[in-house]
Amino acid sequence: MQKSARLDRDGALKIEGETFAQCALTKTAECLTQVFLGDQYLKKVSKKITKEAKPTQFAAVLGAGIMGGGIAYQSSSMGVG
Repeated sequence: MQKSARLDRDGALKIEGETFAQCALTKTAECLTQVFLGDQYLKKVSKKITKEAKPTQFAAVLGAGIMGGGIAYQSSSMGVG
């Protein structure tokens, strides 16, 4: 931003393009792209699985700490016995 602050639009876009190209070709960018694509795939698959799932009627919760109490509360509030 500092390099392009005093440039005209075309000059700033040129610097932005060069900087983006440097960032896009890094291993980090490649990994983040794979994380994004994996996340999108999981969302797609989970929608399909959710449609095919049978409703839960009963649940057992072991432990009555913060997590166990929260799970028991949520299960009860959703009608799961």
